[in-house]
Amino acid sequence: MVSRDWTVDEQDQLIADAFERDEPQLRSFIRKRVMDLGDAEDVLQNMFYELTETCRMMKPVEQVTAWLYRVSRMGAAHGRSLGVDGP
Repeated sequence: MVSRDWTVDEQDQLIADAFERDEPQLRSFIRKRVMDLGDAEDVLQNMFYELTETCRMMKPVEQVTAWLYRVSRMGAAHGRSLGVDGP
């Protein structure tokens, strides 16, 4: 969980931990929905960018993994808004 009391270093660690823990499964999840490898990578990168921005804006993320899957689903479904073609 991210709160107003967390330092930038602690936020960075939360993001790094989430990336290390969740990236392989999220990559596979996205690849099943976005056929082009480059586009799938764009969705994955955008998802972690969104997590970073959310942390920096001090918005709480209670369940990071669930939040990441929700953002990746939206990214794949709304790929055109990200410059990515969905399935």
